[in-house]
Amino acid sequence: MIPVLRQQQILEFIKEKGSVSLSEVVKKIGISESTIRRDLKELEQQGFVDLYRGGGICVKGGEIELELDEKMVLHKEEKDRIARYAASLVYPHDVIFLDPSSANHLMIDYLPTDNITVVTNSIAHINKLVKRQITCLLIGGEIKRTTSSCIGPIAEDTIANLRFSKCFLGANGMSVKYGLTNHDVRERIIKRVAIASSVATYFLVDASKYGTIAKCKVADIDEYAIITDRAITEMEGMENIFVASE
Repeated sequence: MIPVLRQQQILEFIKEKGSVSLSEVVKKIGISESTIRRDLKELEQQGFVDLYRGGGICVKGGEIELELDEKMVLHKEEKDRIARYAASLVYPHDVIFLDPSSANHLMIDYLPTDNITVVTNSIAHINKLVKRQITCLLIGGEIKRTTSSCIGPIAEDTIANLRFSKCFLGANGMSVKYGLTNHDVRERIIKRVAIASSVATYFLVDASKYGTIAKCKVADIDEYAIITDRAITEMEGMENIFVASE
């Protein structure tokens, strides 16, 4: 398993529990204690966890931002259901914007191939769109390696001068109190500009992200439509939540 992916799983487990012991982490992840110790030491050095004498561990704060191929491995079935649901909302003659989220990457597989135009700042999305022969436009700008996307003033200005029927966006965190959040302020700006250029906005967020709070707030929880994979008790009764069933 990729070390950063394993470390993300460790963080998620500690977050669920609040604090854990080394033996609990070893049992949960199912690999050797020596490997877990190395991962925890690296997480401590990066400022994500505190390690205590006697083997106690707790989350210090912060999140690891995964690269796209690493994100694709996490909760893939749930994201696939979300992607199918989102693609069903795209109609002939739509011009849509896709940000570089993993759910959007999966969504491309289910899009109609005729009479739509897809605009994106994701290099990975463009490669997939071209293979499916879908009319597409790549927004240029500064390259961000972790998300394989174009960001910065050039991308922002280009998106601001376009108009979309719909935009489909990801989020790193989802919370009733803190809303939809993102790791990077530059990507937060891209999302806000895309929203302003769109008739309708949809956030594609798998339920595993509920309770996670990333650095930058993108929107309030009830501000735009959210497509997720299962009902969340704290969000029951909210009319903007759409659950993608199996």
